[in-house]
Amino acid sequence: MIPRTVVLALVILTALSSSTARAVPCGSITAEGTCQGNDVVFCNSSNQLTTIDCENLQISETVNVSGFCDVVAADFGAWCVLPENSSCAVFTEDDFFPWGCAGADVDGLRLTDPRDGVPDLDENFVCDIVSGCARVSTGTFAGLCSDDTALFNCLDDHLAFECAPWGQLVTFDCSVGGGHCVDDTAADGTGSCSRPVGGRCDDDTFICDAGLRCIGATTTVDGTCQRVGEGEGEGEGEGEGEGEG
Repeated sequence: MIPRTVVLALVILTALSSSTARAVPCGSITAEGTCQGNDVVFCNSSNQLTTIDCENLQISETVNVSGFCDVVAADFGAWCVLPENSSCAVFTEDDFFPWGCAGADVDGLRLTDPRDGVPDLDENFVCDIVSGCARVSTGTFAGLCSDDTALFNCLDDHLAFECAPWGQLVTFDCSVGGGHCVDDTAADGTGSCSRPVGGRCDDDTFICDAGLRCIGATTTVDGTCQRVGEGEGEGEGEGEGEGEG
């Protein structure tokens, strides 16, 4: 799991406009933080109060989403939680961190009180780095994880690859681009994304559909799924003939 200290450092590193730090003592506010309305308020590593506005959360330079504050886990603390289909992963130069995901009722409100201080994760949701907060079918692992045993298994067409520090799975949507998630029924933790013609591949996490081969993949560069031998052929022929009549 990604430790909270690492996640908070990434939040500050991205300098999100929805995050502000104040040079005032933290007082009783800890690193785990608390919900003040729909703001996450926590004490950062410089002993400054930092506030994240969950109702106007910046995911990237061009994407803002609206969520709410919730205590997502007793040992993690307060965090922003986003509704279905919201972008939920923030990428830095060489890493990323997720926000929480949860369901909503017909009025668009959380099924449980978001500020009751009681962790209440929704096992039907994952944070997908491609398609955002996604609803998945409940199964062996559902959308939750207590350790790494749930990783690299398929939840519908979402391949789990990371466990967020509050116990929610982070996934990759294999269906984007026409692929699908494939579980090796012989063992847990051996799932992969199967890709169609033209899909990126590495012969490990991203494999090619039946009848295709991963061409050009190295340890540092992805390859491309291609049909091999289709439309290729060489031939030579000579002939002589004589006739009388």
